[in-house]
Amino acid sequence: MAIRRLYGTETADAAVFWSDCVNRNGWRIQYNQTLEATRILKPYRLLDPKGNLWASSDTLSEMADALPELAVVFTEKEPLFSSDEVKGFVKSVVAAAATALTAAAADSIKSHK
Repeated sequence: MAIRRLYGTETADAAVFWSDCVNRNGWRIQYNQTLEATRILKPYRLLDPKGNLWASSDTLSEMADALPELAVVFTEKEPLFSSDEVKGFVKSVVAAAATALTAAAADSIKSHK
């Protein structure tokens, strides 16, 4: 098991999927039960007081043990993307997917006529 260090990106307001496990001086470790079940991505993540995503982990204990060190290291860094950039990216991906699905549905209807 290892902690994956990330680039400090703001989250896309996905509070529905994430729940707080630890909150120390504004640094939060959150858990996503869906990711635990799939084992595709690490189910624990570390957010700074501003909501920037800095690390992910397989277990709460390894993330909590490393939290003091990680908080010091990541406090000195600037986030890679701002919240507006992340939200803009998510919106563009959703719009592109909707366009592709609409085109696929239209093609399907044409082929059945």
